Amino acid sequence: MEHTQKLLNYLLENQVKYQYLTHPECKTSKESREARIKAGGDDVIGAKALVIKMDRKGSGSEFNLLVLPGTRKLDSSVLKQYFKAEIKSFRFATTEELADLTEGLVPGSIPPFAHPIFDTLNHLFVDSALLDHEKIGFNAASLTQSLIIHTQDYLKLAQPTHIFAFSVHQEE
Repeated sequence: MEHTQKLLNYLLENQVKYQYLTHPECKTSKESREARIKAGGDDVIGAKALVIKMDRKGSGSEFNLLVLPGTRKLDSSVLKQYFKAEIKSFRFATTEELADLTEGLVPGSIPPFAHPIFDTLNHLFVDSALLDHEKIGFNAASLTQSLIIHTQDYLKLAQPTHIFAFSVHQEE
């Protein structure tokens, strides 16, 4: 099943209200936010989803999802410190790995969900800065489709493994 439809079905099954928007192709969080507004959506923070490969000490590697506000960037040093007892190293997934894990999705199109949308992603880690926003917007498994939902609904559905601060402000 197409991931966008799977995502929409998941929201409907859980009675989550959402705004669905189509817009020109966007490659960055900033472009996506502007496109959502132009398409008639609320002016909300974007939820940026990053797939990372984590090599665990003594137990192999896994792919996980990090979700942070689109206006921020990952602070690798915080992530290393948070997982120092269990993680040997981590890196961003390559374009090829991302496509394999998500059945063909490209960078920038990943919605901020692991299970049940992407069963190939082991854990979902959400940056606590996302909780400062009433609603979030995100690409819906497409660079031309977005969804906007309440942050509390997102957290209820996404069921993050951990919520902690792992981002810093991004310079424009």
